[in-house]
Amino acid sequence: MILKHDFDVLEFSHPRHLIRDTAKYKPSRNYQKANTPSLRRLSQHFLSVTIQDAEHDSVIDAKCALQLYKKHRNNWERSLKKLKKRVEKNIVTTKRVTE
Repeated sequence: MILKHDFDVLEFSHPRHLIRDTAKYKPSRNYQKANTPSLRRLSQHFLSVTIQDAEHDSVIDAKCALQLYKKHRNNWERSLKKLKKRVEKNIVTTKRVTE
């Protein structure tokens, strides 16, 4: 499930630029060749932890999602900074062209 759905159910609002969704992180998608890999598969592959085997435990899910983020934090944040710079550069270039 994509994190936004979890936030909607909880009626939780969080600044979009601070959200890190494991299902949307590119290396997560590349490993499984899927658009949105499940937390279960990501936990098994990257953490060697089996979750959601018999029943769904949202606390365990949250802990695994946090462990996945921490494991990839440096590369993840670096890739977001690069993306932000590219977007800002494109905005400046677009403004110049349209003026």
